[in-house]
Amino acid sequence: MCSLHLNLKDRGFTLIELLVVVAIIGVLVTLVLPGYDYLTKKARFVSCKVEIRVLERDIISYTVDKGDLPETLADMNREWETDPWGNVFEYMKISSHLGDERTGAFSVSINTDYDLYSKGPDGASNQSVTHSDSRDDVVRGADGYIVDVVSNEY
Repeated sequence: MCSLHLNLKDRGFTLIELLVVVAIIGVLVTLVLPGYDYLTKKARFVSCKVEIRVLERDIISYTVDKGDLPETLADMNREWETDPWGNVFEYMKISSHLGDERTGAFSVSINTDYDLYSKGPDGASNQSVTHSDSRDDVVRGADGYIVDVVSNEY
C-alpha cells in the first residue's frame, strides 16, 4: 500500500517562486505590448482605407442615379460617417471648389473629380498632402486608383 505523506513546507509556493513568475509575466508583457500597439494602429488604418472605398462606391452609385457627383456627403445621408479615430470623413466635389482641392508635390491636384479623405489619428490636415499635418491622413488619390496613408510610416 502506498501512503501519501505531505510536509508543510511542500504545500505552496515560496515568495521567491512567486516573484520569479511575476517577473516572467512582466517581461512577456513588455515584449508583447509594442507589437499589440503596432497591430491596432495598422488595423485602424486598414479599416479607414476600407471605409473610404465603401464611401467611394456609394458616391459612384449616387452619380449613376443622379447624373452628377454629390455636393456633400449629406446629399447621400452619409455626413455622419466617421473614421476609426472619430473624425468625420472629408469630401469635396472639385468642380464646385476649384482651387481648394488637395494637392501633392508642385501644387498639383491629386484628384480631378472629388477629394475624399480622413484626417487620421491627429485630426489635423492641410490642403497640401506634403504638409506635416497631412502625414497621417488616409487619402483617395489619382481619381480612385490609390487609397493610402500619405506617409509610409503608418
